Amino acid sequence: MQTISSEPLDALLAVHLKPVNTGKARDSFTNPEHAFMRYVYVSDRLSSNDFNLGFGLRRHGEVRNASTIYWKLRLKEALIETDLIAFGSSIDAYLPNELQNIPELWKRMTVVVDAEMELVENIGRNRLLGSAWDQYEDPKNNRIVFGQQLPESLWKGDLLETPLWTPTTKAPPGQNDMPLEASAVDASYPDHRPLTLSVLGVMNEVVAENGEAEYGDTKLEFGRDPTTHRLLVCDEIGSFDSSRIYPREESKQWLRGQPGIGCDKDIVRVEMRRLGIKKYKPSSTDDQEAVKKLLPEDVFIRMVEGKSLESFALTAGEELEDFQFAILGIPQEYLAI
Repeated sequence: MQTISSEPLDALLAVHLKPVNTGKARDSFTNPEHAFMRYVYVSDRLSSNDFNLGFGLRRHGEVRNASTIYWKLRLKEALIETDLIAFGSSIDAYLPNELQNIPELWKRMTVVVDAEMELVENIGRNRLLGSAWDQYEDPKNNRIVFGQQLPESLWKGDLLETPLWTPTTKAPPGQNDMPLEASAVDASYPDHRPLTLSVLGVMNEVVAENGEAEYGDTKLEFGRDPTTHRLLVCDEIGSFDSSRIYPREESKQWLRGQPGIGCDKDIVRVEMRRLGIKKYKPSSTDDQEAVKKLLPEDVFIRMVEGKSLESFALTAGEELEDFQFAILGIPQEYLAI
């Protein structure tokens, strides 16, 4: 085994694979020897409100990668196709020799179909939160949310009688996703609504049986297999960054209209709003640097790290290390280092 800390891995990957995209928290690569495949490396970087915050959370990349693998395996059991090809130690079959036998890479990388992405973000909602609540409470909208009529007298955080699909644009870096009319997206992408609600249904069933949490909402992205043209569930699923996750027992004790704090990135969003993030623009270099200095307190960062780890245990019903050992093939001596 090669013992390499997570920090130099980015540079090592760029030497032996072809960089394709550097995102706010993930990097992707291709390999000429394996056409139609993409290598996704999940870093510890943290982003929020379209800003890269300039610091990482310890093990955060491990958590997000494990969450995505966990849910794609659950979707496979439910006969829903995803882009996942290889994960954990099995990625070595698709890597050059120089990148094989690196447990730290097994924790953070997957090999996926290099899908033709459909430029819509799909949010499946169990509760009335986020931008859906913003539209619902706006009196000009007459309780219409993303073009869909909801009943009167709902409160923020209420459990919806029927899960809701709310599509948005997939905005370029530095710009905000914009709400779309559901009927318009139905016309262009008729598979997105049923697939979103099917995936959310699987997640609800699995977490109710195995976990100790509930999903308030979750973001999904879909793409087409370039060879078969089948629609695939792609990208990150069910993670701290892509979902609102609430401990089940705590959500039962919410005051109506006052949802509690979850185990997800909303913790960071709330803190950034408190610090005045709305006055900053992601397109401004100066504002990017200013935002990096907004959350310097070690106590806050350590708290968010703990919530990140907790999010996996609450949703999967097992500790991260147990999953890494049993499913990803990480040897005991390389766990939690």
